[in-house]
Amino acid sequence: MAAYFQLLNKSTGEAVAFNELDEDICNHFGWPITDEYVYGWYNAIGMRVAVNGMTLEEVKTRFQEYIDKNDHAEYYITLNNIIDFIAETYTTESWHARG
Repeated sequence: MAAYFQLLNKSTGEAVAFNELDEDICNHFGWPITDEYVYGWYNAIGMRVAVNGMTLEEVKTRFQEYIDKNDHAEYYITLNNIIDFIAETYTTESWHARG
């Protein structure tokens, strides 16, 4: 079964291209833009939204559990900061398909 997600701009209702969002994230935090998603946010955050159907707040809560256990805390703190940035402007939508 395939899992999908997209981020919708709260103001326009339009979906954002992930590479454009990655550039916005990098610009916001002052990080260099590369060919890979910064801090692997697409896999770490996006897959939880797509596969598990989690909201951004639920992903953030899960990452906070890792932080509290000191399990790669710095990494998950950074991801939670990215979630905060995304959540300011976007909502999530996820779905599954068979075929």
